[in-house]
Formats: sequence, structure tokens, C-alpha cells
Amino acid sequence: MEHLLNHHESIELNGFAILEDIYNADEIDEIINAINSSVQSDPTFRKTDDLFAIRQFLKGVPEVKKLIFNDKLR
Repeated sequence: MEHLLNHHESIELNGFAILEDIYNADEIDEIINAINSSVQSDPTFRKTDDLFAIRQFLKGVPEVKKLIFNDKLR
């Protein structure tokens, strides 16, 4: 419970909190694979030599929802 209070306090003070150990290496690989296998010709994807960005990420790569919003994050 104290851990949650620390996150709440961080959000109040900084506007964000850092949650560690939400995803293991395999889960991160699955998320990366979902992004890499998505259709990147959509205008919401921006990719240059030094930039990779996705606007409306969850709409652009909907298969990551089940990977990102896991029980540990909830």
C-alpha cells in the first residue's frame, strides 16, 4: 500500500510516476514485435533516421492493448 501512496504523491508533485518492473523482457519483445509488424505507411506513423513516432498509438497498433494493459499495470 505504501508503494501506491508514493506513486500518488509523485503524480501530485510531478504530474507523473514511474512504475518499474511492469513488463518482463518477453512482454517487451511482444510489444516491440507488434509495433514492428503493424502497417507503418499510415500517416499516424512518423519515421526518419532519428525519429520514430506514432500518433494515436493504441488506434495505430490496437494489438498492443492486451499486451500493455496487463494485470501488473492495472
